[in-house]
Amino acid sequence: QYITPINRAFGEKFQNMDEFKEENNFKRCLKKMDLSNVIAAVDRARKIMQRNQDNGYTLYQYKGYQYYKENPSLTAWEAIDYIKEIAEAMSANHAAVMIGAGFSKNADKISSTDKWFKNWNELSDMFYETVYGNAGPGKEYNSSLRLAQEVEITVGRPKLENILKEAVPDEDYGPSEVYTKLMELPWRDVFTTNYDTLLERAADKVSKRRYNVVVNQEDLVNSNDAPRILKLHGSFPSQRPFIITEEDYRTYPIKFAAMVNTVQQALLENVFCMIG
Repeated sequence: QYITPINRAFGEKFQNMDEFKEENNFKRCLKKMDLSNVIAAVDRARKIMQRNQDNGYTLYQYKGYQYYKENPSLTAWEAIDYIKEIAEAMSANHAAVMIGAGFSKNADKISSTDKWFKNWNELSDMFYETVYGNAGPGKEYNSSLRLAQEVEITVGRPKLENILKEAVPDEDYGPSEVYTKLMELPWRDVFTTNYDTLLERAADKVSKRRYNVVVNQEDLVNSNDAPRILKLHGSFPSQRPFIITEEDYRTYPIKFAAMVNTVQQALLENVFCMIG
């Protein structure tokens, strides 16, 4: 029942839904769509769900989504509605993004290293082993920030920084296409707590946009004449401090008030996305 309107909408001659769903065919159809088509589809889906509710139909659950058997419009459109909101904010120059550590997993290896970007649990293991070896109270009783504090107290800040550089192999990786695509988007500002330089290097590959890189509070002055990459927690190789210990986080709002104010202002003025 769906293939006829699909063929009519896309100017195709698919024989059945399986043919339509073939990867190349599906991608070809997607390329024929623009944002107005997506907006119209979301509006229709919302009306269908409301009509089904008004008719008293039974609402079913499927893998986190809801639908009515009478017209199976999954609530996946709600996620698309958020994307629509972000797109509209971008077009008005009111979308900002915060990039977290998980996004570094998208980097491309550019050397023969066996290193990888550690997650918080793996980094905590490195902290714990530095302080306690195979003994100690057990990792489950300590937060990552507390463990980092203990490393600094036990073996000093230089050793702590060396562990961070081991866990974040910045020089062995380069920005992937995912990074470049991210930086091509019309963000008002790009915030990150990451120490690596992948975002900056990706921005260098983007010809249609220029970014100012802010690695400390002093850089904030006269920096908003272009979109900015704001490194909130320090930046490799040597823009210190690298914010990682409990004390670093406790004193951050005082020592780096200008950075905190910049984030707060962005939250008030923009649709604020968080990735990674």
